[in-house]
Amino acid sequence: MYGSNNLVQRLSRFHKPFATGMFMLMDKQRFDELGGFDELALYAEDYQLTRQIDRERFRIIRGGIYSTNRRFQKMGYWKILRFFLKTALNSGKANYFRRPEHRAYWESY
Repeated sequence: MYGSNNLVQRLSRFHKPFATGMFMLMDKQRFDELGGFDELALYAEDYQLTRQIDRERFRIIRGGIYSTNRRFQKMGYWKILRFFLKTALNSGKANYFRRPEHRAYWESY
């Protein structure tokens, strides 16, 4: 999964940046200027934040970080893929990520 996520992040630079929180690095002042993470969002707060970054300032640093795929194992790859697609389609709608039904994302972990 690392390879496909890396590809998506690299390609996102040409439209709107995309990065997940565990891989983000930015100056605290800029983080605050962007409004920080949406604390009402039940998921994708990191994704929403990166969508605000100017694509000319977005960079991917070489290297690799590996983690377990326990969420994929528990939820299933198709459900995660569907979740990702819904996230992308609703990226400009902050209220979408605040819906109570999205608590299932964390409860499934």
